[in-house]
Formats: sequence, C-alpha cells, structure tokens
Amino acid sequence: MELMEILLVLLYILGIVLLTVLIVLGIKLIKAVDQTKEILDDVEKKTKSLNSLFSIIDRTTDVVSSISDTFVDGTLSFLGGLFKKKKKKESEDDE
Repeated sequence: MELMEILLVLLYILGIVLLTVLIVLGIKLIKAVDQTKEILDDVEKKTKSLNSLFSIIDRTTDVVSSISDTFVDGTLSFLGGLFKKKKKKESEDDE
C-alpha cells in the first residue's frame, strides 16, 4: 500500500505542475493575441489613412496611361500615313 500512496501523491504533484504550466501558457497566449490585435488595429488605421493617397496615385497613373496611349496612337497613325503615301507614289511611278 505504501508504494500505491507514493505513486498517487506523485501523480497529484505532476497533475498540479501540468495544470500550472497550462495556465501560464494560456496567459502568455492571451497576451500574445492581445499584442497581435493591437498591431493589426494599428496597421488597419495606417492603411485607411493611406487609402486616399493610393486613390490619387491610381487616378494619376490612369491619366498618364491614357495620354501615353493617345500619343502612341497618333504617332503610329502619322507614320503609317507617311509610309502609305510613299508606297502609293512608288506604285504610281512604276506604272
């Protein structure tokens, strides 16, 4: 019976230690989650404040792209017209 009582006490002690470790780990986990939440809230606030800047940059790039496309189309049309005229004159001269 003596050995059974010693093993029982040992199991109780190990159970108490395990429970204490789990409680400490749970508290640390809660603190880590709270810190993560604070960081995410801060990032969300900063992102919202930069939203207007991103919108302005997006509009600006759209305008620059539109102007660039118009310029390229005009240049290609002009160059295409020049080459067509030269080809027409060469074909008329050949006849």
